[in-house]
Amino acid sequence: MKTILLALALFASTSIASAQATLITIEHNKLPTSAVTNTYAQPVQIVTAAVESKMASYKVKPKKMKGYTVYQGVTIPEISAQPVDLYFKIEQPSKRDKNNSNVTMLISGGNDVFYNDKEQADMFYGGQSLLNNMTTDVASSKLAADIKLQEAAVKSTSKKLENYKKELNNLQRQKKDIESKIAKTEKSIADTEAELKNAQETRDGLKSKVE
Repeated sequence: MKTILLALALFASTSIASAQATLITIEHNKLPTSAVTNTYAQPVQIVTAAVESKMASYKVKPKKMKGYTVYQGVTIPEISAQPVDLYFKIEQPSKRDKNNSNVTMLISGGNDVFYNDKEQADMFYGGQSLLNNMTTDVASSKLAADIKLQEAAVKSTSKKLENYKKELNNLQRQKKDIESKIAKTEKSIADTEAELKNAQETRDGLKSKVE
């Protein structure tokens, strides 16, 4: 089962990333700062869960700092053999575009001192690789969200089916009660018709004596 899910995630990952990760320069703390960015064809919630899952595999917990989610003292071999701080910002490309997410990643040596892609080119190449490979994590996150959604649908539909079955049982009990009442009423009608016939015959017999 896990193999099937992994295969589905890998298949889905081919359409998750809109492009390859690139290097950009942004302003952070009023200073030009090198960053790695990539765009994924999934909502922010899905991509955020993917990043959290990926970073959790490195046994680090996130902190919120100045609009970024920061993972301090994490060692990722493809980026650096030494611990670094990774700053992630995940946001929609625009207010209207809710189906895509931009991920921006800064690399720091600690104490809010950031590396730049000119002096640490290999480090940023590794950062690009990390975000490119993140497509598989995003696909897995999307698959997990879809499974959760379907589990909720199954639970809701199962509950609905259970309610319908209960309603049917109640209706069947009511049907039996009604059928029983109908049978009793039909017997009462037949008995009363016979009683009426006897009464009429007795009356007519008495009347014939008068005539």
